[in-house]
Formats: sequence, structure tokens, C-alpha cells
Amino acid sequence: MASLANLHGKELESSFIHTVGDEINQVFLQIGGEWFVVVGKKGGESVEFIPSADPVTLDLELRRMPMIVQFEGFEISAIEAMGKELEGSGFEIKFSEFYDKGLIIQSIYSGTKPENFDDCLRVGVANYIFKV
Repeated sequence: MASLANLHGKELESSFIHTVGDEINQVFLQIGGEWFVVVGKKGGESVEFIPSADPVTLDLELRRMPMIVQFEGFEISAIEAMGKELEGSGFEIKFSEFYDKGLIIQSIYSGTKPENFDDCLRVGVANYIFKV
């Protein structure tokens, strides 16, 4: 697994998702000039964040996802593992320019899993409220 602490202060430069049918199978992130992939492991209950080749050079169906693209060009202020091994896990990435939201990439098994989805990822944006 890539050292998440080493990504602090680096820019999210580009991103792609790899889909199988309509399911998100892998999320590729270019951070500080290097490519990483978030991918399911152990049957999809857990995810890992590992170094990757440039996804454009791989024979994969790639798409851009506006939910991730909105963070491109911004510096990572924190990247933290979430969840527990074999019970659903993922990562939350926070950006120094965004105080009220962050990017979340998780196993489909984190919390309630929709029917007919297995061994895939879900991507979300956490919205934070810090004053009312």
C-alpha cells in the first residue's frame, strides 16, 4: 500500500475511473506526478491504495467523473483510511482549498450495500457543516 502520509501537500493532477458495465471497478488518481489506483481486494470488502501505471496505457474502459474532477488542481491536506478490513473500507481525501467537503472512495460493502452490486467501489463527496 502506498504511504498515504507522503501524499500530503501534493496536487491531485488528474483522475479516471475504470468501469465494468455500470459498476466502478477502479479509481485512478495522478498525485504529484505519480499514478495511484484504488482497487478492491479480498472479494471487495476492502480497498487498497497502490502505485499504478498511467491508466491511459492500460487496456481499460476509462471515464472521467465530475465528482472527482472538481478536486483536480488542488493540494491534498489530508488523506486518511476509513473503515475496517473485511467490513468495508476506503479513503477520504481532503484538500486545503476546500474546508466544507472532501472526496471519499469506499468499498461497496461500507454500510448498506445496494442489491446486485458486488466487488465494486463507490465514490462520494463528504459535505461538512461547521457553523449554523
